[in-house]
Amino acid sequence: MVGVTLILVALLLLYLLYYWFVVCQPVNLHFAETTNNKSIIDSIANFKQSFRPTIWCFNTHLQTIYNVLLRPNIIVDYFSELFVFNCGGEILLDWVEDPALMAQKNKDVEEQDKSTVVVLSGVCGGSQEIEIKHFVAVCKKAGHRVVVVNYRGAQTRLKTERFGLDENDLEVVINHIRKSVGQRSHMIGVGFSLGSNILVRYLGKAGKNTPLSCCMSISNPYNLNTATKMLRNPVASKVYDKVFTTKRKDMVMRHLDIYSKSPDFDIKKFESISSTREFDDVISRFIVKYDNVDDFYNFSSCESYIPKIQVPTLFLNSLDDPISSQESIPTQLIKNNTHCILATTARGGHVAWIEGMVPTGPSWMEHTCMQYIQAVINTTN
Repeated sequence: MVGVTLILVALLLLYLLYYWFVVCQPVNLHFAETTNNKSIIDSIANFKQSFRPTIWCFNTHLQTIYNVLLRPNIIVDYFSELFVFNCGGEILLDWVEDPALMAQKNKDVEEQDKSTVVVLSGVCGGSQEIEIKHFVAVCKKAGHRVVVVNYRGAQTRLKTERFGLDENDLEVVINHIRKSVGQRSHMIGVGFSLGSNILVRYLGKAGKNTPLSCCMSISNPYNLNTATKMLRNPVASKVYDKVFTTKRKDMVMRHLDIYSKSPDFDIKKFESISSTREFDDVISRFIVKYDNVDDFYNFSSCESYIPKIQVPTLFLNSLDDPISSQESIPTQLIKNNTHCILATTARGGHVAWIEGMVPTGPSWMEHTCMQYIQAVINTTN
């Protein structure tokens, strides 16, 4: 019995040593050494210490799955605003503050100065995703106004074949939000996963002509060709890719009356879809009229837009991300842009960064984002 106890103690000690010296690693920062960047980085406490993931949940898949399935499903009260595009397409803007009451309160200077965080979720996501609700709650607690931009087809009926959002849609929506919150409010953009890809494309296209004061790109895939190849590995194909594909096929099935009218829609090919790449080859590329899926991915990726960003932007990636691969991170492109900072961690999974022995509260990523927002506001004021 004593021998068994000693073995268990030794194994526990080895586990703790592995966790402390291998798992817990400093945050790696890549940036142009400008005065503004140095000032921002010096103000972010999380950049000055190692990221320490939950000791029993530091594996990439455990981090990722815990974040979307096992975190407490908190309640967030939204006020939904129906936004209609010129083409007739509709989306919901989910505010954590009633827009009607907000218009009245905007007469108050303190309310006018309240920052507004604009949130874009990952593929097929929206304001009701657990990870989005947690982020919204953290923003609200920090004193920010928040609005989640839902995708076409996410919580509204599609009016056309187009689903999701692109950078042109986002430009229209952001300008609308600016009118709603007034000119004094700092507007901050935050994109998660595919949402960050769309946000970065918008930033690159807009340059200086954006009302956003700063942005955060979380778990950006950067290159969609590389990301979809990552989804084909044995684990990802059976877990993440299966979920993404099922959600997107369900969205098309709910709107089969629209898609069945298109000469490009083949119901037999659609029914046989079993991966994200196949979905984009059969459905997505035809909507934007591309000859093949590789060209569609090259067109839709944000990598080439990074040099054109003209507002402070934090890129946050985990090197063990099972969806947005380490190989796809354009480190030098980000570093060459004086407005951008890239922070990478050894662990963290996809849009996760779970920490604490009992991880029910805010994640490391959520704390880091709040610190970044405050640092940029302090630097620019």
